[in-house]
Amino acid sequence: MKRTMLFTLRKFVFLIIGIGITLFLDTCGIDDYPYLRDVPDEGVNPILNNQVTMNLPSQGGDYFLNYEIFYRLYISDRMVLSTIGSGQLSTINANLSSDYSAILPYTDKTSTSSTSTNIGSFLSGRQYYTLDFEDNYTLDSGSFAIDFAETNTYPVLINLNNSTVSHYLYRSYSMSDLSAEDRFFVNTTDLSNSQNANANRNADVQDKSGISGPRYVYINMYVVAYGVDGNYSPVYSKPTWLGVFLLPNSSTASS
Repeated sequence: MKRTMLFTLRKFVFLIIGIGITLFLDTCGIDDYPYLRDVPDEGVNPILNNQVTMNLPSQGGDYFLNYEIFYRLYISDRMVLSTIGSGQLSTINANLSSDYSAILPYTDKTSTSSTSTNIGSFLSGRQYYTLDFEDNYTLDSGSFAIDFAETNTYPVLINLNNSTVSHYLYRSYSMSDLSAEDRFFVNTTDLSNSQNANANRNADVQDKSGISGPRYVYINMYVVAYGVDGNYSPVYSKPTWLGVFLLPNSSTASS
């Protein structure tokens, strides 16, 4: 009888402890692990120096809001016509190579370390900005192409699920002092001017010193899934490198 009562008492104690732990975890949110799927590397396909296609996976859960593309522009004296690999970055612009190397560990899909809460701040700290769209389009899951070809009026995002739908790319809205013409991703005199590559004018541009001839502008891009957690704090997937591409020249571009 005593053994039965002791066994029952132990079960009761364990039950109370279990309930307490559950309530504690629920209250503290410890069991809440917001997770956003990254874009697989094999879903990204750069084409020559002016186009990339990407497959953006559907996201489950309650945290996802949209995909964001972080970018930075780099002035160069080198013209690269083929698909641009990581080994060519230092010849384009030494700062481009340095930024790529610094961001590379965060793109490692095999790493178990989490970057979900700090990658946005990290990229912003390296002066990478979020790409916007002229019509305030929100980038969701699906298949898309970004085209910087000279044949376009301006560089565009093309929805490959419906090829008749496209959206002009805009440099970040956070740079509010840009003119309408300079908002597009084209190589203009203003954009490729070294004196304008500063926080007060073209904050998204990295200069290259010692250029005496033609001036080209390249864009480096990363795509991330973006959302917010239960505390309304930003959550990101690991970034995926989209590649480096040459901006088309405008009629007023320097030569």
